[in-house]
Amino acid sequence: MTTDFKEFGSYRIGVNLPVGQAPVWEKVARAARWGAPVVEINDQVERMGNKALHVLKELAQVNELKYTMHIPPSAEQSGELALPDERSNKFAREVFTQALKAAAKVGAKHITFHPTHQVPRPQKDTVYIYNELTKSVGAQRVPPGFEDKKDEFIKMLNESQKAELDTRINRLKSDLSLLKGLEQTAEIIEKRGVSTKDALDLALLTHEANRTGSMIGVRPPDIGEWAVIQEKVKRFEKLTPQEEKFVQDFAKRVRQQVKNYKTSIENSLKQIEMFKDKDVIKNGIEVMRDNIAKNIAALPKDVLQQAMSKGVSIGIENLPGQFLFSTPEELKDVRKRIVDNLVKKGFSRSAAENFVGFTFDFAHAITAKHFEAGGKKYSVPEFVQELGPGEVKHIHAVDAIGTIDAHLPLGHGELTKEEIEKVEQAVKKSGLTAVHELGPAGIPQLYHESLRFYEGGMYSVGEVPTSSLWGPTYLAASMVDPITMQKEGGYFYDSFVDLF
Repeated sequence: MTTDFKEFGSYRIGVNLPVGQAPVWEKVARAARWGAPVVEINDQVERMGNKALHVLKELAQVNELKYTMHIPPSAEQSGELALPDERSNKFAREVFTQALKAAAKVGAKHITFHPTHQVPRPQKDTVYIYNELTKSVGAQRVPPGFEDKKDEFIKMLNESQKAELDTRINRLKSDLSLLKGLEQTAEIIEKRGVSTKDALDLALLTHEANRTGSMIGVRPPDIGEWAVIQEKVKRFEKLTPQEEKFVQDFAKRVRQQVKNYKTSIENSLKQIEMFKDKDVIKNGIEVMRDNIAKNIAALPKDVLQQAMSKGVSIGIENLPGQFLFSTPEELKDVRKRIVDNLVKKGFSRSAAENFVGFTFDFAHAITAKHFEAGGKKYSVPEFVQELGPGEVKHIHAVDAIGTIDAHLPLGHGELTKEEIEKVEQAVKKSGLTAVHELGPAGIPQLYHESLRFYEGGMYSVGEVPTSSLWGPTYLAASMVDPITMQKEGGYFYDSFVDLF
């Protein structure tokens, strides 16, 4: 183990801090005190309130600290952008809007988001399909021999769906015709009294409506009496005045019910006929890519303009290999669609391209390699080159082994120092930020191991190795730690401005 000592204040990688572990400004203060260049605030920052955001902004300004933000990576906390579900999509847009507003208030320059929280990568024999009728995406197994012909399979599904729609349309038209006949018969009975023929027609039509499901639950108030009446009209026997009144009352009730059923069937028929000659089954992945772009472009224009004017960017994060949006091709395509939709909204292409970039997660890229997501195995540097190094605006510096996204310290997984240096050289540009994302933020040893591997050497306060002082870690020192709070003669004297 090397015994070279380094002083604090020259870290190249920052730290990820969950808002839920309060108070977040205390943790930001510790990060600044121990030399972190950037802090990624994880969770719904806007919930902290304006005063807390102001304190965070002041902490950053006086300590030359940069902020990034990470929209919560779960559907429960931040909705869903990819799957077309209006309720979840609306919630996702609201969370994103508030994040952009909070970024402007706190001075954050980048917001990371997951393109989906819920959609796993399909198996080779499975395809995601979107049904225009149900407005939903589902997974469907393809028949043997169609694993590489999924477009042909979707074409077959559309042909089958069109035949099914024709059957449903004919069924609805038949039901509508039956109900119109029933309505007409009931109206005749109401207006001119009960004849044996009309009573028989009413009996037969209500029975048929119940049998076919056209009008479920059309029942007289007294089933026994109605059975007697039906038998009499079948034999063309004259009804008593009491029985005639029963039939008239029932006819009135039938008319009221038929009206509601008719309206429902007419609406269904109108809706289905809109899709009669259209392909209602679509490639679900294409729909989800479009949906992400449309949701981002649907954010309030004034909020987007304010963010762009303050130099805020958003980053699509590459996901672990078991999810969609974990390959360079998928990510680049989603970025292009977002940019195109923002241009349609009235933004210049250059402004939209500057606004939309990528957050690159080392560990997620490692898992994608082992899943062979997209049919290719990219090393971490190759993944960045495929993305386009100039579009990577933020990095999650974290390691992994195999398919498990374990949030390991750098050097404890598959990443080599040479690979990290290649990425660093590829993405070297003004404003790029990077943070450790090491799971349980309260475990100092994780940061100690990661920093020692990447930065080299050991860190010291005075001549005491920080491994003896719970570190080095941005989170190790307490706000009341006598070493970090030592003023005159201490390392931190005049190096940190405490606002409290």
